[in-house]
Amino acid sequence: MELDPKGFMREIDFSRRNLTVKRLDTNQESRVLYAIIKKNNAAIHVPKLPKAHFSVSKISTTRKLIDELNNIRVDDQLYSLLEAVADRVEMHTNIRKQRDNWNTLLLNSINMITLTAAIMAGVAAIGGAGMPLLALKLSSTLMYSAAIGMQLVMNKIQPSQLAEEQRNATRLFKQLWSQIETMLALGATTEEDVKDMMERVLALDRAYPLPLLGAMLDNFPAKFELATWWPSHQLLRKKTKSHERKQRENNGWSEELEVEMRDVVEVVKRKDSKDYERLGNLVLKINKILSISGPLLTGIAAVGSACVGNGSWAAIVAMAAGALATSANAFQHGGQVGMVIEMYRNNGGFFHLLHETIEATLEERDLEKRENGELFEMKVALQLGRSLLQLEELARKSASCFASLIEYSVGPIGKQFSYLVFYKSSIATLEEKFRRVLEKKEAVQQSVNGAQWNQEVVASEVNTWLTNVEKKIEEIQKFLGEDVKANRMCLNGWCPDLKLCYSLGKKAQKNTQAIIQLLEEGEKYDKSVQHCTSIESKITIHITV
Repeated sequence: MELDPKGFMREIDFSRRNLTVKRLDTNQESRVLYAIIKKNNAAIHVPKLPKAHFSVSKISTTRKLIDELNNIRVDDQLYSLLEAVADRVEMHTNIRKQRDNWNTLLLNSINMITLTAAIMAGVAAIGGAGMPLLALKLSSTLMYSAAIGMQLVMNKIQPSQLAEEQRNATRLFKQLWSQIETMLALGATTEEDVKDMMERVLALDRAYPLPLLGAMLDNFPAKFELATWWPSHQLLRKKTKSHERKQRENNGWSEELEVEMRDVVEVVKRKDSKDYERLGNLVLKINKILSISGPLLTGIAAVGSACVGNGSWAAIVAMAAGALATSANAFQHGGQVGMVIEMYRNNGGFFHLLHETIEATLEERDLEKRENGELFEMKVALQLGRSLLQLEELARKSASCFASLIEYSVGPIGKQFSYLVFYKSSIATLEEKFRRVLEKKEAVQQSVNGAQWNQEVVASEVNTWLTNVEKKIEEIQKFLGEDVKANRMCLNGWCPDLKLCYSLGKKAQKNTQAIIQLLEEGEKYDKSVQHCTSIESKITIHITV
């Protein structure tokens, strides 16, 4: 069979030499095609392919779309926060100018009123008797009384301190503003970032409130307190977001860097924070004295002016007390003592935040979750206004500064005296070393437990060290829990028992030296447990072979 040029099927007869071609009609073509198809189906058996269901995966595309939508929503929230922060910056700036004006105007007004009243009291003493004397006395007394009321209000609100609060709030909100802008520029923001920024904004609002009535900070607390403008759990959330920029397997951290950071923390806690706290308490006491003495002197002057004409001493008291009240008011508000207190609060809070940040970072055991070590060191150095070399030098000197002061500067006799003078710092150092030895004991104990679980031999020196640490821990816990606590409860810092302070300082320094020795041994044993484990495994493999 074949097809002719017109598409009709022809039958070719090959039986004879002369080939003949017969043209088939349509019905014949159909029957022939049916026979051919049937014959082919009978001869060829094609197995059926198994059914396979193929579906195009859209998970990655959908997830990408969801991430993009979430990022858009998070960015919108951050932009809303950015607008709120910008508005707060503007409000704090305006209120700072307003309270600066309050300080200037009230100071000048009170001083002018007080001096005018003193002059009128002097004129009344010279003028004689009659109606002019009564008018001068009455005017002087009323002006002194008005000055008393204005001084009480001014001393209560402390405009210079309020203005400094607004300056600090403006600076911190601007920092937050730049951090949000940087976060938006880098991208890859999350819901946690939004929550973190929201909590930081609210913490700043609590630390530096805008209104006076009902929300103003206490300007005369019983004890000087450092400023706190960050959430309490903010430091625990900090995690590095640049894992791809790690320069070492340990994310830029090393044992030397951790020791350096701990030494920096000790310097900050022992020196900077304590200095600002001491100076803050001193200036706070001065401010309290001036706040009381100004209105008190003005009141004495008012009483003296009312008694002018009954003797020369009344005029002297009125004029002298008025002059002293003017001097006290000028020193307090012209010298902006309240601003100095707020400056010390803010600076002390900065160092408190710094050492809390370092401690929270070092407490994170997973190095991958920490900020890069080299970057963190650079930030700490810049915050302290030092270069990296200067920061290392500071940490190196601080490690031996206290011991050198006792051993070489003070001498053997001074060492006994140092037990009394430095007993508080000795107890603080003991508490810090005590926390470190607890951490080291836990690390060594975990290594020992792992070795025992693998049926490996642990050196006897390690078990001896653990026993000694247990005894020392019990001894120090008893010391800190009973002796130190009893001292703080009974004395309260007002009338110290010199004998007890000497005993506490001596015990604290001796226990600190013992803990330092245990820490040095613990560093060696922590590594020796792993080393013994590897040797034991090699011996076991050799015997098995």
